[in-house]
Amino acid sequence: MKDNILGRNLTYLRKNAKFTRDKMAELLETSKFTYRKWEYGEHEPNVDTLIKLSEIFNVSIDELVGNSKDGMQLALLEEKQ
Repeated sequence: MKDNILGRNLTYLRKNAKFTRDKMAELLETSKFTYRKWEYGEHEPNVDTLIKLSEIFNVSIDELVGNSKDGMQLALLEEKQ
């Protein structure tokens, strides 16, 4: 994805929830290495995983991928606070 918006949002949401990559991998039934690749933008999760991520973090898939109505990326919210 352009500028790795998804990865930055995943990192922001994970840290905000105080989850480790190990915990995320457990919740998503994947390896921590796969999850790390999503955060670093080396790979992208499939649709089923995006749905799980949106449920875990209580955000829409649009927000996860940086397609929110107001154009605000979740990771940028941290900088504004």
